Amino acid sequence: MRNLPDKMSSTQLDKHIMEWVSNWLMGQAQRVTVNGVTSGWGPVTRGVPQGSILCPVLLKIIINDLDTGLEGKQSKFTEDTKLGRAVESLEGKEALQRDVDKSGSWAITNCMKSNKGKCQILYLGLGRPGFVHRLGNEMLESSAKESDLGVLVNGKLNTNQQCPGSQEVPGGRGGVGGVGASGTASPAGQERGLS
Repeated sequence: MRNLPDKMSSTQLDKHIMEWVSNWLMGQAQRVTVNGVTSGWGPVTRGVPQGSILCPVLLKIIINDLDTGLEGKQSKFTEDTKLGRAVESLEGKEALQRDVDKSGSWAITNCMKSNKGKCQILYLGLGRPGFVHRLGNEMLESSAKESDLGVLVNGKLNTNQQCPGSQEVPGGRGGVGGVGASGTASPAGQERGLS
């Protein structure tokens, strides 16, 4: 497993900054409060303390190599990851499945945990090819719509669910053949409410 100090060494960061961050991470502890009840302090053994100002920067370093070796397109936003590619044939379906498998393997190698309940397939275009995709042993459910940075989009690329008063334009878009897999990976043992 490549840990954060190893991943920092593959960046252009100054060795003094890397040393400072490594020292800062050692001995960190955190606790949580839910409904007014606070847990005891526990050591941070993976990742970075939640709520720290360095968290987004260090997370970016951790996930920087997530797209290595992928065949399709990938977008990363904080902990959300979206895979996408045209899936109009068995070859396209298999290529997307390889990308899902590689992402799952990356999560395991990096002591991350995929939130399988939030991983879904959104087919774009006029039809659904009927392919089954899996993350590990679990079948991924298909979704009728996806929220991307707060914008709701359905499989025909309509955003009319975003603005309830809008209507679909006759002869509008919808001929794009593609599929996307959306999900999230977070440090093992930590659940995040992401789509």
